[in-house]
Amino acid sequence: TTNVPTSLDDLWYLDLGPIDSFCIKEGSCSAFYPSLTWTQIEVPGSKPDSRWGAGLMIDASDQLYLTGGAKYNTATQAYNSLQDFFVFRLRDPYYRYCSATGSGLKNAVAGQATYFLIQCRDVFLEPANGASFEVDISGPISMTPKPYSVGNGLYRCDYTAVRIGAYKVSIRVGRGGQVDLIAGADSNPDNDVHEFTGPAPAADVKALDLTVTPGLTSAVHSVATGEFITLSTAGVVGSFVITCQDSFLNRRPGGDSISNLMQLIDVRTNELFEDVEPVTGNVNDNSDGSYDVSYGITRSGRYRLSVQFSGTLGAGTPVTLQVRSAPADISKTYVYGQLLTVDAGFPSLIYVQTRDSFGNNILTEPIEDFPLGTENIEFELCISVPDDSFRSSDVCGGGVEELAVGKEVKYNEGPDGLSVNAKTGTPYYGLYLITMNPFNPIAYIPRIKHNGEYVPCMFDLHTLPPDQQDPGPDAANACIAEEAVEAAAGTVRRAAYRWQQEPVPSKMVVHDPSGT
Repeated sequence: TTNVPTSLDDLWYLDLGPIDSFCIKEGSCSAFYPSLTWTQIEVPGSKPDSRWGAGLMIDASDQLYLTGGAKYNTATQAYNSLQDFFVFRLRDPYYRYCSATGSGLKNAVAGQATYFLIQCRDVFLEPANGASFEVDISGPISMTPKPYSVGNGLYRCDYTAVRIGAYKVSIRVGRGGQVDLIAGADSNPDNDVHEFTGPAPAADVKALDLTVTPGLTSAVHSVATGEFITLSTAGVVGSFVITCQDSFLNRRPGGDSISNLMQLIDVRTNELFEDVEPVTGNVNDNSDGSYDVSYGITRSGRYRLSVQFSGTLGAGTPVTLQVRSAPADISKTYVYGQLLTVDAGFPSLIYVQTRDSFGNNILTEPIEDFPLGTENIEFELCISVPDDSFRSSDVCGGGVEELAVGKEVKYNEGPDGLSVNAKTGTPYYGLYLITMNPFNPIAYIPRIKHNGEYVPCMFDLHTLPPDQQDPGPDAANACIAEEAVEAAAGTVRRAAYRWQQEPVPSKMVVHDPSGT
């Protein structure tokens, strides 16, 4: 057999930079020989087949052309000529000599413009301009920013992420149609200084990890959720949740300065009561972007609920919070009206004010849905009541009831004959009107029951103007407190009370208006 030398597919270049004109003209170049070094050029992509006698040419733009040559065929033991043609752009950026640096490779903040830098060199380790990049940032969303040249083989890539999460950054560089992940190493890729150290180990050539964190808390884009934002009940601990988000609806990690305030509204003017102390909510940071807010209000009414983020209103507030009354507390009910003297055959007006344990009038909202109110109010006109059974739930405590009397119970009508209280601007919440018309002119004992229980505190102020007939909560509470003391002592209150708590006869006297 014939020994045929192996054909090679390597490419080398000789840097003739050290040779000067004297060497070329005189042919005396021995002094430069130690400075002349052959360097192997790495050929990226698919290499041409190894061959003998190929034609090589390089043009002014450093494009290397390879064509023809022959390849030895071991089967036929002959050389086969090749008819292919290749172009190698020597000044194209070489992926193994391209590297990236900058904090934007690893970290970014949602909504903030971020960048990183790329440097590229050619196979001669010279700065490579005109590089074509494919940058892909993939994760919760995908981004394909376009790097641009800043000169001398350097490039900048700007991007703005708007969704938080983990991303992968792939940077590919093109060379004559071939694209590869850049494979150069930078000694400190966290700064903005290019510190290229050569090709990176193969294990390090991969997509880079990028973490995008939330932007600053946006008061406008943060949200509050929960039914207690707009509706609560006196004495009940209300709660809701605030979720902090940035301008792109990314959830914040926590640590924000949040405050919650409830301020009572004067429904007559829709302005805030300046002399009523606001209620402050308790805000608990869950350290995950959510905050539990709790509050307790004992005064019913309409409130302005606001949430502030470092002093800025947000989370969809302010909103109106309606605080309903608690369930009726019969011990807080009181009565006022014409209770001492009436004329037979003529109506007498008696008002029953129902309240909860905090002294709030019983709210019935919406008022039109409760035309009869929510409480059971009864009126008894008694001829006699046994002394030891005045608090009994039996009719007239087991005594004798007058049946010759007309009576009617209505809801939400005040002494002025209207359904809206001029003092408060609200309906007459929790107020029941008893219209009583006795026919026999004798003395009686009036009894009012609320949900089957006797109401002890009654006031006769019917001779005063309509807006002054209600004795008010202070007088009612004083009467209730005194009644509680007497009840504890085992005594019985059977008298109605005037405005200044002066005892009056326990009898209602019905006169004959005809004088007969």
